[in-house]
Amino acid sequence: ATKTMILSRKNFTLFDAGFLPSLEEYILSQFKDLIETIRAEVRSILHTVHADQEEIARVEEHFKNTTPSGYSFSEYGKHLDISSNWRSELKARYPVIEYCRQREEFLLQLLKWEEENKNLVTAKGTSSILRWVPQFRNDVIRVYKESSAVASKLLADAEGRIGRPVKIDGTSYSEILKKQDAQVPRIKTTFLNFKYENLFFLEGEEGQYSIRPRILDPSLVKYLKESDALQQPNPPPAPLHSAEVHFQVVYS
Repeated sequence: ATKTMILSRKNFTLFDAGFLPSLEEYILSQFKDLIETIRAEVRSILHTVHADQEEIARVEEHFKNTTPSGYSFSEYGKHLDISSNWRSELKARYPVIEYCRQREEFLLQLLKWEEENKNLVTAKGTSSILRWVPQFRNDVIRVYKESSAVASKLLADAEGRIGRPVKIDGTSYSEILKKQDAQVPRIKTTFLNFKYENLFFLEGEEGQYSIRPRILDPSLVKYLKESDALQQPNPPPAPLHSAEVHFQVVYS
Protein backbone atom coordinates (compact mmCIF):
# COMPACT_ATOMS: atom_id res chain seq x y z
CA ALA A 1 0.00 0.00 0.00
CA THR A 2 1.13 3.55 -0.71
CA LYS A 3 1.92 5.67 2.32
CA THR A 4 1.91 9.45 2.38
CA MET A 5 4.35 11.42 4.45
CA ILE A 6 3.88 15.10 5.23
CA LEU A 7 7.21 16.84 5.03
CA SER A 8 8.15 19.30 7.74
CA ARG A 9 11.35 20.98 8.88
CA LYS A 10 11.56 18.47 11.71
CA ASN A 11 11.23 15.20 9.81
CA PHE A 12 13.13 16.55 6.81
CA THR A 13 16.30 16.49 8.97
CA LEU A 14 15.79 12.78 9.66
CA PHE A 15 16.36 11.72 6.06
CA ASP A 16 19.63 10.19 5.05
CA ALA A 17 21.81 12.90 3.54
CA GLY A 18 22.42 10.74 0.47
CA PHE A 19 18.68 10.60 -0.24
CA LEU A 20 18.06 14.33 -0.07
CA PRO A 21 19.29 15.20 -3.60
CA SER A 22 16.88 12.64 -5.07
CA LEU A 23 14.02 13.99 -2.97
CA GLU A 24 14.78 17.58 -3.94
CA GLU A 25 14.94 16.57 -7.61
CA TYR A 26 11.57 14.83 -7.34
CA ILE A 27 9.90 17.81 -5.66
CA LEU A 28 11.38 20.16 -8.27
CA SER A 29 10.07 18.00 -11.12
CA GLN A 30 6.57 17.97 -9.62
CA PHE A 31 6.40 21.74 -9.22
CA LYS A 32 7.95 22.24 -12.64
CA ASP A 33 5.20 20.15 -14.25
CA LEU A 34 2.49 22.04 -12.37
CA ILE A 35 3.94 25.47 -13.17
CA GLU A 36 4.63 24.72 -16.84
CA THR A 37 1.03 23.50 -17.21
CA ILE A 38 -0.18 26.83 -15.81
CA ARG A 39 2.14 28.78 -18.11
CA ALA A 40 0.89 26.93 -21.17
CA GLU A 41 -2.74 27.57 -20.23
CA VAL A 42 -2.21 31.26 -19.53
CA ARG A 43 -0.44 31.70 -22.87
CA SER A 44 -3.39 30.02 -24.57
CA ILE A 45 -5.76 32.46 -22.85
CA LEU A 46 -3.61 35.42 -23.93
CA HIS A 47 -3.92 34.21 -27.52
CA THR A 48 -7.68 33.66 -27.22
CA VAL A 49 -8.44 37.13 -25.83
CA HIS A 50 -6.11 38.84 -28.32
CA ALA A 51 -3.98 40.24 -25.47
CA ASP A 52 -1.84 43.24 -26.38
CA GLN A 53 1.96 43.27 -26.27
CA GLU A 54 2.06 45.01 -22.90
CA GLU A 55 -0.15 42.37 -21.30
CA ILE A 56 1.91 39.58 -22.82
CA ALA A 57 5.17 41.20 -21.69
CA ARG A 58 3.93 41.48 -18.10
CA VAL A 59 3.01 37.82 -18.00
CA GLU A 60 6.22 36.67 -19.65
CA GLU A 61 8.19 38.69 -17.09
CA HIS A 62 6.73 36.40 -14.42
CA PHE A 63 7.38 33.30 -16.53
CA LYS A 64 10.98 33.97 -17.57
CA ASN A 65 12.67 32.25 -14.63
CA THR A 66 13.33 28.66 -15.70
CA THR A 67 15.98 27.96 -13.07
CA PRO A 68 15.11 25.79 -10.02
CA SER A 69 14.14 28.94 -8.09
CA GLY A 70 11.44 29.56 -10.69
CA TYR A 71 9.72 26.31 -9.75
CA SER A 72 9.52 26.76 -5.99
CA PHE A 73 6.42 26.42 -3.84
CA SER A 74 6.11 30.21 -3.55
CA GLU A 75 6.37 30.56 -7.33
CA TYR A 76 3.63 27.98 -7.70
CA GLY A 77 1.38 30.18 -5.55
CA LYS A 78 2.16 33.22 -7.69
CA HIS A 79 1.36 31.26 -10.84
CA LEU A 80 -1.99 30.19 -9.40
CA ASP A 81 -2.84 33.87 -8.85
CA ILE A 82 -1.86 34.74 -12.43
CA SER A 83 -3.91 31.84 -13.73
CA SER A 84 -6.98 32.88 -11.73
CA ASN A 85 -6.73 36.45 -13.03
CA TRP A 86 -6.50 35.41 -16.67
CA ARG A 87 -9.33 32.92 -16.37
CA SER A 88 -11.48 35.85 -15.21
CA GLU A 89 -10.25 37.90 -18.18
CA LEU A 90 -11.20 35.02 -20.51
CA LYS A 91 -14.74 34.84 -19.10
CA ALA A 92 -15.23 38.59 -19.45
CA ARG A 93 -13.58 39.19 -22.82
CA TYR A 94 -14.28 36.11 -24.93
CA PRO A 95 -18.06 36.62 -25.43
CA VAL A 96 -17.71 40.18 -26.73
CA ILE A 97 -14.72 39.33 -28.92
CA GLU A 98 -16.51 36.39 -30.53
CA TYR A 99 -19.76 38.29 -31.09
CA CYS A 100 -17.91 41.22 -32.70
CA ARG A 101 -15.92 38.83 -34.87
CA GLN A 102 -19.09 37.11 -36.12
CA ARG A 103 -20.77 40.47 -36.65
CA GLU A 104 -17.91 41.38 -38.96
CA GLU A 105 -18.45 38.10 -40.83
CA PHE A 106 -21.98 39.33 -41.53
CA LEU A 107 -20.70 42.74 -42.68
CA LEU A 108 -18.04 41.25 -44.95
CA GLN A 109 -20.53 38.93 -46.65
CA LEU A 110 -22.87 41.89 -47.10
CA LEU A 111 -20.10 43.93 -48.74
CA LYS A 112 -19.29 41.04 -51.06
CA TRP A 113 -22.97 40.74 -52.00
CA GLU A 114 -23.10 44.47 -52.78
CA GLU A 115 -20.05 44.22 -55.01
CA GLU A 116 -21.43 41.22 -56.86
CA ASN A 117 -24.75 42.98 -57.42
CA LYS A 118 -23.66 46.58 -58.04
CA ASN A 119 -24.78 46.31 -61.68
CA LEU A 120 -28.04 44.60 -60.82
CA VAL A 121 -30.18 47.21 -62.55
CA THR A 122 -28.59 46.58 -65.95
CA ALA A 123 -28.11 42.81 -65.65
CA LYS A 124 -30.40 40.55 -67.62
CA GLY A 125 -32.88 38.33 -65.83
CA THR A 126 -32.72 40.27 -62.56
CA SER A 127 -36.24 41.70 -62.43
CA SER A 128 -37.37 39.18 -59.82
CA ILE A 129 -34.42 40.05 -57.57
CA LEU A 130 -34.84 43.81 -58.01
CA ARG A 131 -38.36 43.56 -56.66
CA TRP A 132 -37.01 42.55 -53.24
CA VAL A 133 -33.78 44.53 -53.02
CA PRO A 134 -35.20 47.74 -51.46
CA GLN A 135 -36.93 45.80 -48.67
CA PHE A 136 -33.82 43.70 -48.16
CA ARG A 137 -31.58 46.75 -47.81
CA ASN A 138 -34.00 48.42 -45.42
CA ASP A 139 -33.88 45.38 -43.20
CA VAL A 140 -30.10 45.27 -43.47
CA ILE A 141 -30.04 48.64 -41.73
CA ARG A 142 -32.26 47.28 -38.96
CA VAL A 143 -30.06 44.22 -38.46
CA TYR A 144 -26.94 46.38 -38.53
CA LYS A 145 -28.21 48.81 -35.90
CA GLU A 146 -29.46 46.02 -33.65
CA SER A 147 -26.11 44.23 -33.88
CA SER A 148 -24.31 47.48 -33.01
CA ALA A 149 -26.51 47.83 -29.92
CA VAL A 150 -25.74 44.27 -28.86
CA ALA A 151 -22.01 44.79 -29.40
CA SER A 152 -22.09 48.03 -27.39
CA LYS A 153 -23.85 46.32 -24.50
CA LEU A 154 -21.41 43.40 -24.50
CA LEU A 155 -18.49 45.83 -24.51
CA ALA A 156 -19.98 47.81 -21.62
CA ASP A 157 -20.63 44.63 -19.62
CA ALA A 158 -17.09 43.35 -20.18
CA GLU A 159 -15.53 46.70 -19.37
CA GLY A 160 -17.55 46.82 -16.17
CA ARG A 161 -16.17 43.43 -15.16
CA ILE A 162 -12.50 44.10 -15.94
CA GLY A 163 -12.54 47.80 -15.03
CA ARG A 164 -11.03 49.12 -18.27
CA PRO A 165 -11.76 49.30 -22.03
CA VAL A 166 -11.81 46.02 -23.93
CA LYS A 167 -8.84 46.01 -26.27
CA ILE A 168 -8.27 43.51 -29.05
CA ASP A 169 -4.64 43.26 -30.07
CA GLY A 170 -4.13 46.58 -28.29
CA THR A 171 -6.98 48.42 -30.04
CA SER A 172 -10.11 49.63 -28.25
CA TYR A 173 -12.99 47.90 -30.00
CA SER A 174 -15.38 50.63 -28.82
CA GLU A 175 -13.47 52.99 -31.11
CA ILE A 176 -13.72 50.51 -33.98
CA LEU A 177 -17.47 50.29 -33.44
CA LYS A 178 -17.78 54.08 -33.55
CA LYS A 179 -15.95 54.19 -36.89
CA GLN A 180 -18.23 51.49 -38.29
CA ASP A 181 -21.39 53.22 -37.07
CA ALA A 182 -20.23 56.54 -38.54
CA GLN A 183 -20.47 54.94 -42.00
CA VAL A 184 -24.14 54.03 -41.70
CA PRO A 185 -25.80 57.49 -41.89
CA ARG A 186 -24.07 58.09 -45.22
CA ILE A 187 -25.34 54.83 -46.69
CA LYS A 188 -28.68 55.35 -48.41
CA THR A 189 -29.15 52.50 -50.84
CA THR A 190 -26.08 50.26 -50.63
CA PHE A 191 -23.24 49.37 -48.33
CA LEU A 192 -20.61 49.94 -51.00
CA ASN A 193 -19.44 53.07 -49.17
CA PHE A 194 -18.66 51.05 -46.05
CA LYS A 195 -14.88 50.78 -45.87
CA TYR A 196 -13.20 47.40 -45.65
CA GLU A 197 -10.52 48.89 -43.42
CA ASN A 198 -13.17 49.43 -40.74
CA LEU A 199 -13.46 45.67 -40.34
CA PHE A 200 -11.01 44.97 -37.53
CA PHE A 201 -10.84 41.19 -38.03
CA LEU A 202 -10.26 41.48 -41.78
CA GLU A 203 -7.45 39.47 -43.33
CA GLY A 204 -6.28 38.53 -46.81
CA GLU A 205 -5.78 40.52 -49.98
CA GLU A 206 -8.27 42.60 -51.94
CA GLY A 207 -10.69 40.35 -53.73
CA GLN A 208 -9.97 37.52 -51.31
CA TYR A 209 -10.85 39.10 -47.99
CA SER A 210 -12.01 36.97 -45.08
CA ILE A 211 -12.55 37.38 -41.36
CA ARG A 212 -10.04 35.86 -39.00
CA PRO A 213 -11.20 32.50 -37.62
CA ARG A 214 -12.35 32.00 -34.06
CA ILE A 215 -9.61 31.37 -31.51
CA LEU A 216 -10.55 29.06 -28.65
CA ASP A 217 -8.45 26.18 -27.38
CA PRO A 218 -10.77 23.27 -26.43
CA SER A 219 -9.06 23.07 -23.03
CA LEU A 220 -10.46 26.51 -22.14
CA VAL A 221 -14.12 25.73 -22.82
CA LYS A 222 -14.67 24.44 -19.28
CA TYR A 223 -13.91 27.86 -17.81
CA LEU A 224 -16.39 29.56 -20.13
CA LYS A 225 -19.08 27.06 -19.19
CA GLU A 226 -18.56 27.90 -15.52
CA SER A 227 -19.83 31.44 -16.09
CA ASP A 228 -22.17 30.78 -19.04
CA ALA A 229 -19.77 32.84 -21.13
CA LEU A 230 -20.55 30.56 -24.08
CA GLN A 231 -24.20 31.65 -23.91
CA GLN A 232 -23.51 34.81 -25.88
CA PRO A 233 -26.18 36.43 -28.10
CA ASN A 234 -26.74 34.86 -31.49
CA PRO A 235 -24.87 36.52 -34.36
CA PRO A 236 -26.80 38.92 -36.63
CA PRO A 237 -29.69 37.13 -38.39
CA ALA A 238 -30.18 37.10 -42.14
CA PRO A 239 -32.16 40.19 -43.21
CA LEU A 240 -35.67 39.79 -44.58
CA HIS A 241 -35.87 38.57 -48.18
CA SER A 242 -32.29 37.29 -48.12
CA ALA A 243 -33.33 34.20 -50.06
CA GLU A 244 -35.08 36.28 -52.72
CA VAL A 245 -31.96 38.40 -53.37
CA HIS A 246 -29.62 35.41 -53.10
CA PHE A 247 -27.86 36.62 -49.97
CA GLN A 248 -26.57 34.03 -47.54
CA VAL A 249 -24.72 34.67 -44.29
CA VAL A 250 -22.52 31.86 -43.00
CA TYR A 251 -20.76 31.96 -39.65
CA SER A 252 -17.63 30.06 -38.76
